[in-house]
Amino acid sequence: MDIRINQDQFMQSLQVVHRAAASKSSMPVLNGIYLRATAPNLLYLAATDLEIGVSLTMEAEVREEGAIVLPARILTEAVRRLPNAPLDITVDMTNFKAQLTWGARSSFDIHGVEPEQFPTLPEEKEEWGMTMNSDTLKKIIMQVIFATSQSDRRPILAGVLFALEDRILTVAAVDYARLVVRRIKLQGRISGDGQRSVIPARILNEVMRSMGSEDREVEIKLCNSHAFFTMRDLTISARLLEGQFPAYDQFIPAEEKYISHMVINTEEFLQAADRMSLVSTDDDRTVRIQMQDQGVLVSASTPQLGEAREEIAANCTGEAMDLHFNVKYLQEGLRHMEEETVAVNLTGKESAATLTFPDSEDFVYVIMPLRSEGEESAV
Repeated sequence: MDIRINQDQFMQSLQVVHRAAASKSSMPVLNGIYLRATAPNLLYLAATDLEIGVSLTMEAEVREEGAIVLPARILTEAVRRLPNAPLDITVDMTNFKAQLTWGARSSFDIHGVEPEQFPTLPEEKEEWGMTMNSDTLKKIIMQVIFATSQSDRRPILAGVLFALEDRILTVAAVDYARLVVRRIKLQGRISGDGQRSVIPARILNEVMRSMGSEDREVEIKLCNSHAFFTMRDLTISARLLEGQFPAYDQFIPAEEKYISHMVINTEEFLQAADRMSLVSTDDDRTVRIQMQDQGVLVSASTPQLGEAREEIAANCTGEAMDLHFNVKYLQEGLRHMEEETVAVNLTGKESAATLTFPDSEDFVYVIMPLRSEGEESAV
């Protein structure tokens, strides 16, 4: 194998691919990046930890075809430290050693692994799928992924549900004390209506990181075991989570259950919650919300740090309520609202509250108040 490649372009590709490589696997090949050069000008890169796989193609001057697996960390860090200039990579296939050469008298040798040991990435299949632009996909992922569970007790809760029906894509995440649902009507290609899959949050974070700042089309294909996200020459494959995702609809209160409503400026409410969090601790994140005639009183206090209180304007209707929430959960919900105002709908002092867009159910965030002893109720 003998190629010449632009250092900067190679580095950009490595930054995307290397994150899929395992960091401490007992199988050395999983710690590496697979490189395959095909004449006249194609370089294929891939990495996998058997849960996620990332592959892409880029241009290179191929003088001799071949393949090798090189340690992801060493290769990435070595290329990062090279000057932005043409880079020659030659591989001795008798001992699987790659030599990186730049300039007249500079080189860097890296010992690799025979390419035949690299596992085959999942074959791309589609039982259902869709296309959408990357800005839209990134936004809806960000609006739900924060509510995925960080606990190992129920692995299915560490994923995000994707469900398609009648051109409506529903994306949902559930934790033990909150739930978020985002719905969007798709305009692009769809297939396999009436399907659902649960994608690990870790994979979706990687998808977002790989999108970059340029808006481009993303093709999403799903089968019974894997999801595939393709953006031009880049494909991310992921093993789906197995198990039964909670029936989230049953946790969203029916309209007739609401006894109080507040409509509040989203940014003002978020800023107030941010200020309240300054006097919270890891052991006590309580924020108190009191409905009043002319608005809402937001307050928080801890013996160690002090106390804060703030009145904000709000349109309040129904029974006057005095509730306590986890301020972190409140902040995260408000931070992902995209409307100027938020509707807060209450069903009782210790039962589910929802944050929604005022005139739409496209975004629903269900949050459980704290009980009097400071523990969350469970959804």
